[in-house]
Amino acid sequence: MITSVLSELTAFTSRGMMESVYTSLFYLMLCLAPLVFAILLWVPAPYGRYVRPGWGPIVNNRLGWFFMESPASLLMLIPFYFIYENIVVCIFLFIWQFHYVHRAFFYPFTLKSERNMPFLIIVMAFFFNVVNAYLNGFYLILNEQIYPLRYLLSWNFVLGASLFLMGFLANKESDRLLRNSRKSNPAGKYQIPDKFLYRFISCPNYFSESIQWLGWAIMVMAPPGWLFFFWTLANLLPRAISHHNWYKENLRGYPKTKKAFLPFIL
Repeated sequence: MITSVLSELTAFTSRGMMESVYTSLFYLMLCLAPLVFAILLWVPAPYGRYVRPGWGPIVNNRLGWFFMESPASLLMLIPFYFIYENIVVCIFLFIWQFHYVHRAFFYPFTLKSERNMPFLIIVMAFFFNVVNAYLNGFYLILNEQIYPLRYLLSWNFVLGASLFLMGFLANKESDRLLRNSRKSNPAGKYQIPDKFLYRFISCPNYFSESIQWLGWAIMVMAPPGWLFFFWTLANLLPRAISHHNWYKENLRGYPKTKKAFLPFIL
């Protein structure tokens, strides 16, 4: 009897502590997102064309992408163990993996650019993906009961899943066009495609990835889903603006009507 009570008390205390840590981490990330956004508007993250000294050893970009993106895929395998009987949550997890398996294990080998990245950027991205996977995965474990089978017919699931798929496909097409433009220009002169969404914005790959995670947020209707979308904007919107300004300064005849991130608007 006493052993049973102590066991239940320990389980309750452990869960309470985990939820307290989870809440604190959630609000910390929520506060950091606008700060990161403001910093990146002024100082582009130092990888790609913006790489510069002072951020640690330079690492091969393919290895870097694998190391920093793989936790988002591997850690989100854990919820399958706890909620494998909930079909809706399993679909969520499959959709998540649909992006991150490609991003961690296939995308690095498609990179044509030989630009490498600083070790510190890889470490920062690694820890973000660990925290982000924890926040989203733990929420689904604790709240799987709010996703009954009929949830698949809800407006937010249909809309969110559609946006995610459209964003994913647009992102892959944008990457493909960018790779092909580099293949067709062996002299190394930088150029931007003039097809698809590139006719309207400088960075359709960033825009479409943001659409993906907006779709995720709408689909799961969960605080960590919306937090992830805000972080996506905080990271990608400033980088799109930096790219857009760089193109205008360095590419002769760059279209003045083209926007940076959002067609016809921004």
